[in-house]
Amino acid sequence: MKCIHFAFLVLGGLCLPVAATAQQPADSLLLELQGLSAYEEASALQAQLNGKLGVGSHIGLSSRETPGIVSVITAQDIQDMGARDFIDVMRVVPGFDFAADVDFAVGPTIRGNWAMEGKMLLMVDGVKYNDLLYQNLFFGNHLPVDQIERVEIIRGPGSAMYGGTAEYGVINITTKGASGLNGVSATGSYGMYGKDLARRNIGLSIGKRIGNVVVDVSAHTGRANRSNSMYQPGFDAFVGEVNLADGRGQTNPGFVSAGVSWKGLKSRFVFDDYSWSNYHYDLQTKIMTGLLEYEFKVGKRFTLTPQLSYTNQMPWYYKNSLFPSDEHKYLYEYKIRTERATANLTGGYKVNHRLYLTSGVEWYQERAKDVLDQGNFGDVQQVEYQNFSAFGEALLKHRLANITGGIRLEHHSAFGYAWAPRFAITKHVNRLHFKGLASGAYRAPGIENINMSDDIKPERSSTYELETGYQFTKDMLLAVNLFKIKTKDIIVFSYVDVENEGFGNFEQVSSKGVEVVYQVRRPKWSSNLTYSYSRASDKNAVEQYKVSGKDHLNIGIAAHKLTLHGGYRVSNRFSINPSLVLIGERYGYKGYDEEGTPLLMRFAPFLLADLHLQYKDLLPGLTLGVGTHNLLNEENSFVQAYNGSSDPVPGPGREYTVKVSYDLKFTK
Repeated sequence: MKCIHFAFLVLGGLCLPVAATAQQPADSLLLELQGLSAYEEASALQAQLNGKLGVGSHIGLSSRETPGIVSVITAQDIQDMGARDFIDVMRVVPGFDFAADVDFAVGPTIRGNWAMEGKMLLMVDGVKYNDLLYQNLFFGNHLPVDQIERVEIIRGPGSAMYGGTAEYGVINITTKGASGLNGVSATGSYGMYGKDLARRNIGLSIGKRIGNVVVDVSAHTGRANRSNSMYQPGFDAFVGEVNLADGRGQTNPGFVSAGVSWKGLKSRFVFDDYSWSNYHYDLQTKIMTGLLEYEFKVGKRFTLTPQLSYTNQMPWYYKNSLFPSDEHKYLYEYKIRTERATANLTGGYKVNHRLYLTSGVEWYQERAKDVLDQGNFGDVQQVEYQNFSAFGEALLKHRLANITGGIRLEHHSAFGYAWAPRFAITKHVNRLHFKGLASGAYRAPGIENINMSDDIKPERSSTYELETGYQFTKDMLLAVNLFKIKTKDIIVFSYVDVENEGFGNFEQVSSKGVEVVYQVRRPKWSSNLTYSYSRASDKNAVEQYKVSGKDHLNIGIAAHKLTLHGGYRVSNRFSINPSLVLIGERYGYKGYDEEGTPLLMRFAPFLLADLHLQYKDLLPGLTLGVGTHNLLNEENSFVQAYNGSSDPVPGPGREYTVKVSYDLKFTK
């Protein structure tokens, strides 16, 4: 059966080069290589490369000029690949993958490093998503993948712009409603693991301009089972075998983003309610955030933007236990409500057509309350902190190169000072671009990091990156980047028993590697090939991350990743879209050996092969997609990214999906 599925996928993949040969002979391609001109009509690839980004710089720059290593994924890319959730989207990005934390939580890894806690910033429609207790991010049928218009990713540090939750990377999501949609976009998806439910999700985006007022809303809800595996945890043998397709692997998202804007005034409200289940608990993370900003110009050169925001969260709420606490003492209730009020003032000054200056200040106050009064904060039920930061940046567009220099300085009432400088040289001329980047970054401790340590301090990173890219034709680009990351005073959780656990600063970890992206976007077909390699340093000082005898690896993270995705338009309406994601070998812990020591295991490389068929305008505005994910039914567990006595979380098996979307444009 695997051979039949794989042959079907390979046949779909072969359509891409065969179609290319049929559409354009070799001599025609050679002529295009020789005659490429910047004055030709822009191709789909050029339009993507020349689009202005909202991340990476205070002033909008193209992906080849922005002072960061960036990836961009559009709504069309997401629809073509038939992405089921945001994990599918991010797995095609070089350097990114996912691993497990405790209690079936799944978070990101980047460039060989565990990045769930405070090391990567996620923003949705301008709202920061990291939880305030640990600064975690949660993935797995969570984010509104079918309501996303655009994803911009910085594969590298962003602390100089965004502060202490952007140490290793930034993900910026814009929903269809917030992107300026003037119409309606509705989606529905359904998936099955053979006889078991895989997922069912629905989403809706509406946007309407009425004079100078723009109103929009995007919403998403659903239910999914993260796997169809029978699961028996080795670290919790008393639980027995659990069917993850029968409720114990369930994930339930609920999302609303609503905005109103009038001229320079913008407001946004985001609500997110994400719950999931494991073999012990039903858990929930809830976020409500309101944001208000006004951009006004003082003369022709100066822009001032004040911004106010307020967020109310309840992360990691253990709302239901399957086992009585008097029988198993370590099972507990945990319900802490957090709040943060933020004021930001940013100014931008265009000195001339070559020099642009940005500076600003930001202040926030945050508090956390132990709702159940379980003594989580010792003798008090509530804790409170303040933070002040100042930042500045200069961009010089010289004829030889663009030069960016900036710094952010921060002071927190609990842990003191942190700072992040950055310097970048970028150059784009005709078909060639080059980037040289040197950045400092930091991870600011979250509320529970501070609470569970006597003397926690920020961890500090230094990152060096080089990228060069060449556009062979108007449809073809090759880009290669090298990186080296060194993190000192890294914040790590240590667990001995319930009475001896907490966070502390460890000496250092580091990684280095290479990422390669090869893109072809022809009118009839497209292909995107990526390869990423990361190597941990043998000088890493965190025992919880090390793989014994494999100094180049960190626990739960593969050194190699290869991806290939694309599509072939059989007609104006019908397309075939195959994709492959190959993850290299990993090591992780699963259960105990005979002496009661956590057992280190090798997890073999696995290939995720998907095929999505899509037919547009079945009726006007109606698109139908059908697909098979994990065609080979490969075992693809999310391994815990440190030695923390949690078993790997099984990933989805072979899944058959149907996706329907409807788009209607309003008349202007």
